[in-house]
Amino acid sequence: MEQGKTVYVDQSLFSNEELKRRGNNIGEWTDRFWAIQSAGIFQTMEEINNWADQDGKNNATILPGDLKYVDYNGDGKSPRMIR
Repeated sequence: MEQGKTVYVDQSLFSNEELKRRGNNIGEWTDRFWAIQSAGIFQTMEEINNWADQDGKNNATILPGDLKYVDYNGDGKSPRMIR
């Protein structure tokens, strides 16, 4: 894989610093990517009810078979809900 740095990307303004940190590719390595670590798949509603909030609605829209995401900092919210 060839490694280089991004010189120009036609991108919009960012609404906050976190989105800028994650979305700004200017001067970054081209082989870098972001990912959210999953912890498997929900098997039961009980497991969903005891998991960190993933949908901002206390997991009301999460069903068995959906991916469960790691709560890295233990704040009770999955990384997908951090804005």
